[in-house]
Amino acid sequence: MYWQSSGEYLAAKVDRYTKTKKSTYSGFEIFRIKERDIPIEVLELDNKNDKIIAFAWEPKGHRFAVIHGDQARPDVSFYPMKTAQNTGRVSKLGTLKAKQANALFWSPTGKYIILAGLKGFNGPLEFFNVDELETMAQLNTSWPRISNGTQREAVTSVHEMENGFSIWSFNGNLLYRILKDYFFKLAWRPRPPSFLSAEKEEEIAKNLKKYSKKYEVEDQDVSLQLTEQDKEKRNALNEEWEKWVMQWKSLHEEEKLKRQNLRDGEVSDEEEEDEYEAKEVEFEDLIDVTEEIVFSY
Repeated sequence: MYWQSSGEYLAAKVDRYTKTKKSTYSGFEIFRIKERDIPIEVLELDNKNDKIIAFAWEPKGHRFAVIHGDQARPDVSFYPMKTAQNTGRVSKLGTLKAKQANALFWSPTGKYIILAGLKGFNGPLEFFNVDELETMAQLNTSWPRISNGTQREAVTSVHEMENGFSIWSFNGNLLYRILKDYFFKLAWRPRPPSFLSAEKEEEIAKNLKKYSKKYEVEDQDVSLQLTEQDKEKRNALNEEWEKWVMQWKSLHEEEKLKRQNLRDGEVSDEEEEDEYEAKEVEFEDLIDVTEEIVFSY
């Protein structure tokens, strides 16, 4: 059985006999716990002969993922419990064909999922955006154990030597990696409960684009303000430099007569390049002498 993190849904894997009673096939019975009379839906895979390898609910969401099919190259399917058109039925969102995966790891905030090939698959990771149904990154790694965080995932080994962990961003960029002997486990610090209600969080998630535009405008205003401040600062520095140059030019002009007197009346400020003569001088320097005696027989 698989509980959804907020307790809204419960999925039970059920094995049923075929009509001939000679074999079985697997499916799911899904319970909508918070709805009246707890309605049950029966979900069968498109291919009843597919073996179910892994199942995972989206945290704080209404979707789940299933790995099913051939052990070597199974498929991964995504199902929403409700859509804008149909709020009371399970439907298929999409299927990824022939993936090297046998484990699923959702981001705690939903939307992103890692399709991981552990143990026999030797650790390939695929970072997938379920909202856009697109792969963000694919990594090959030999680390066989995963612990997931809000936007980062850590991978650890199970051997005593050359152990360690790596941390990636939600879209598969490697942020940090360290090797440490006798390292066996990494645990994320639990997040404190949100000050927002579940309804408010859902409302924000639905209107995220609207909020994003609002804050993008504010960020742009701040950026323009900072740019204007930087421009004013550069102008002030340039004016200060020009003022300093003019002061030294004025001082240089005032001391022109003094320099001429020091040179016995010779004017040197307006010397031209053709008044100088360049000569090339070559010389040889003996650094070392080595004598070698060769005997002949």
